[in-house]
Order: sequence, then structure tokens, then C-alpha cells
Amino acid sequence: MITTNHYWPVAEKGVLAVRGSACAATDEAPFFDSCALGGVDAFRGYVATEFIDNALLSAQIEYRGRLTNRLGFVAFAGIGGVGDDLGKALGGELKAAVGIGARIRLSKTFPVDYAIDVSHNEAGESILYISVGQRF
Repeated sequence: MITTNHYWPVAEKGVLAVRGSACAATDEAPFFDSCALGGVDAFRGYVATEFIDNALLSAQIEYRGRLTNRLGFVAFAGIGGVGDDLGKALGGELKAAVGIGARIRLSKTFPVDYAIDVSHNEAGESILYISVGQRF
């Protein structure tokens, strides 16, 4: 699994975050070590066990903004695919999802957020995510 993240400040209280992920596994790998969209790449929009194969390519972009010191928001989008190999993951049926979320700062001392996100994929499904911290 190879993942790269990049972050750029936008205006005074915003950040543009981008993540790219590539994964490759062998046929002998157990399912929990295989490449799963929404699993190893933290892709929002699909259940982590829905699309599993030997290879994965995905890209995500997210805008993070702050409304106040305690409240923030995100808007995100992603595209990715799985396949027998990296070529088939890129050339196969790509999956896409978009979403929005709220961020609630848990502490004034440590910049950790409680995250509540909702995603919507091209199949018409919506998924709610609740976690501590940013997705990536």
C-alpha cells in the first residue's frame, strides 16, 4: 500500500487536502490484507467490504474550513477502483462519491475534531461516518 497526502492552506481558515492511494496484493493474501475501496485508503462512500480485489487506485480531495474555534466543516469527493491488477483497477468500473461533514473541536489545548460525515455515491447510497480526527 502506498499513500500520499498533500495539504495546502486556503485563505485564513481553510485547508485543501488531497490523498492518492495505490495498493497491490497477491491472490494468496487473506481478505483482510487485500485491497478494499473504503478500507485501506479511508475512502468515504462505500462499505469497506463491498469492493475488494488484488489492486486498488483511488484519489480523494477535501476542503476543510473553520467557522469558529470549535466548529468546522468539510466537503469532499473521491474516485477509485479495484481490479486484478493496477491497470484493471484504473481501467475498470470506477466508483465515485461526494459528501459533507461537520467538525467539532474536542479540546482548546489539542486540535482534535469529532467528525460527522455523510457521503453519497453514484449508486444512490448514503453512508454516515462518525469518528475522532480527520479522515486523512
